[in-house]
Amino acid sequence: GVEMGGCMGAARDEVFGDVDDPVRVALLEEIARIDAEVAPMDPEVLEAVAVWGRCMDEAGHPGYDAPPDAAAEAWARWETFNDGIGTDPELGVADADGRLVGEEALVAAEIALATADWDCRAAAGYDAVWQRARHRLQQDYVDANRAELDAWVEANS
Repeated sequence: GVEMGGCMGAARDEVFGDVDDPVRVALLEEIARIDAEVAPMDPEVLEAVAVWGRCMDEAGHPGYDAPPDAAAEAWARWETFNDGIGTDPELGVADADGRLVGEEALVAAEIALATADWDCRAAAGYDAVWQRARHRLQQDYVDANRAELDAWVEANS
């Protein structure tokens, strides 16, 4: 018989081990906490975000609190557009080039936003600062929990 989760579950367990293991769960929760709560408040990250934000303002894209917000807004615009297709018959109509009405403007806006975000991330050194902070914070967790993590690795190797 096929066990709960089937072949995918068996493969997941083989690759990732016991997903309910308390050490593993604590590690994953800490990584998520670092990403969501701790790293964004790191002083170097906050400074890089401020530089990024000023750059975005100057590039004509004001009002974003942090780089993830620009990507989230672009995604939200597409979701709104796609949801609108179901309610506005004009939006579901293809123009002469085969694009949906309104799609070209949305694509142009997304390209402009993404280009400014990319340029401003580079100008602020945001990605490198984020990775340094994230790595340092994760290393702090590993150092503080070294014995437990080493035992977990040994038991799961």
